[in-house]
Amino acid sequence: DPEPQIIAQAITAFQHTNLTRNRQLHLPIFDEIMFPAITMRGTSPIFYMIEVTASLDTAVTVGVFPEVLTIFTATSPASRGSTATG
Repeated sequence: DPEPQIIAQAITAFQHTNLTRNRQLHLPIFDEIMFPAITMRGTSPIFYMIEVTASLDTAVTVGVFPEVLTIFTATSPASRGSTATG
């Protein structure tokens, strides 16, 4: 199942983006970022949109369960769209 890995990668990208904005570019950090991702199931692509928020980042960083449910969208050409929660 590739979904936990792409969610972890989205959280890492959120942290890296905000660290770069804050320390190197002296720009304000983002409260949330929507990350696209693609995985393959056999020969069919699955497209994701994963929203990472500052509260999710904090929960992961300190090792607690997030207060707000994380919802991401997964769509494949075979289906018209589906929403998954995690």
